Amino acid sequence: MTVLFWNINGNDVSEYLKDLISNHDIDILVLIESELKPNDILDILNEEITLYFYCPNIANTNIQIFTKFPDDLIQPINESSRHTARQLIIPSKQEEFLFIVVHYQSKLRWSDSSQAAHSPALSKFIEKSENLAGHQKTIVLGDFNMNPFEYGMIQTTGLHATMDRQTALEVSRTVDGNNYKYFYNPMWSFFGEQGKGEVNGTFYYRKAEPICYFWNIIDQVIFRPETVRYFDESSLQIITKTPNHDLLKSNGRIDTTISDHLPVIFKLNF
Repeated sequence: MTVLFWNINGNDVSEYLKDLISNHDIDILVLIESELKPNDILDILNEEITLYFYCPNIANTNIQIFTKFPDDLIQPINESSRHTARQLIIPSKQEEFLFIVVHYQSKLRWSDSSQAAHSPALSKFIEKSENLAGHQKTIVLGDFNMNPFEYGMIQTTGLHATMDRQTALEVSRTVDGNNYKYFYNPMWSFFGEQGKGEVNGTFYYRKAEPICYFWNIIDQVIFRPETVRYFDESSLQIITKTPNHDLLKSNGRIDTTISDHLPVIFKLNF
């Protein structure tokens, strides 16, 4: 099963979606910061043959989900204006997973410290969703607006997401008498010139301040230990082009006339 998610920054990316869908055989499409009407997107996705369904929300959110299987197989069980938690049933296996999409608070309004201080609220949303689902076969993806190394992503009371697969498979660790469960975060592998893929991040921001990362990996997917074995590590990509379009400018930076974020794609094997 192939999943693609993209923060489209409120832009009309219709022609790029058509390219991505046809080239990557997407099973689940997630759009963040989308102002497009679901019916208009369905017209694009189903131009030649009806393949995709829209999965409605129960809260007012700018997250949109489209799938190749009926929406009753990916029902919302917990939602806020920034998160949606879906009970996902794999049609071929009748196996349940928890599929959570996040659009976290932006650094334009919140500092790193504020994000870290608030990250336990996101952790509680995930834990509540897992309690509602009755299991912890959880996959969380979306725009976290934090890099993998930032406190909100790695601290025990936040996401507690580690770069090391083997560590994550230890399930949890105890700190000061309290037990904290891991997430595995494979997005670390894109950092640096020798990193995975063609770019060092999903978002480029050059600011006139002493500390500047330039490339940031704020669009991420993380896995609970129970779901790591389904993740196809080799499939994870930050998409920089479609068959007919380049998402980067000639200088290698993101073409922000399309979106200021790059899409991410990955596969789950069942």
